[in-house]
Parts: sequence; C-alpha cells; structure tokens
Amino acid sequence: MNWANCRLLGGACLTVSGLLLTCLPLIDTPLPAIVLLMLGYGVSVTVNTFANPAVAELVPPAQRAGILGVFSGLSVTAGIASPVITGWLLDRADTPAAGYTTAFLLSGTVLAVAGVLFALLVHPERDRHDPTRSDHVPA
Repeated sequence: MNWANCRLLGGACLTVSGLLLTCLPLIDTPLPAIVLLMLGYGVSVTVNTFANPAVAELVPPAQRAGILGVFSGLSVTAGIASPVITGWLLDRADTPAAGYTTAFLLSGTVLAVAGVLFALLVHPERDRHDPTRSDHVPA
C-alpha cells in the first residue's frame, strides 16, 4: 500500500470536510446548506478507510484486534461529546444562530487541523512495529 498517497488523501478528506463545515454559516438557503452539511460530514468519515489499515499496520499482530477495538471506541466518542459541546455552546450564545455558527466553526476547524496533522504525521512504514529495532519496547 502506498502510504504517502493514503495519508495525503486522508488528510485532504478531513481538511476539505473542515473547510466545508466552516463555510456552512455563510449559507442562508436550506437546500445548499443541507448539501454542504452532508458533504462536510460525509467526506470526513472516509478517513476511516485510511486510518484503520494504518493502525493495523502499526501494532503487533497479537495486539491488533484490541488496539483496533480501542481505536473504534475512541472514534465514536465524538457522537457522545458533540451534542454535549454543541448544547453548551448554544446555551452560552446570544442567539441560536450564533450558537450553531460557533459549533460549525469549531467542528470545521478541528476537522481541518486534524486533516493537516493526519497528512503530516501518519507514516505507518516508518512507525511500524519492528521487534528488531533497538528502541523496541516488548509488548
């Protein structure tokens, strides 16, 4: 697998998702706003097709299932935290529109930054588990 292309494509997906979501408060018409929302969140989940194989390649085979389970568990915490954070932002905003604007700007910014970090830092070939390396820590 060509990890350079995967990390760049995965990072691009997250970054584009973030940019789409940060543009959402600028749209006043319902249909384009819905399309932007669907694209923004829809494109972001495509990174899982790159992240799961990268995680699987990083860990030793004996620990792979457990680490992928933890990774999946951490991935879905956004579904728990997002409504709480959005509700908190809405409660503190002057108007509901201002609260939603802040929520989409925050979500988009986090996704865009995560995309850049994904593109820069994901390097399974370099970080792969290798028991022959001198800095290897036994499992």
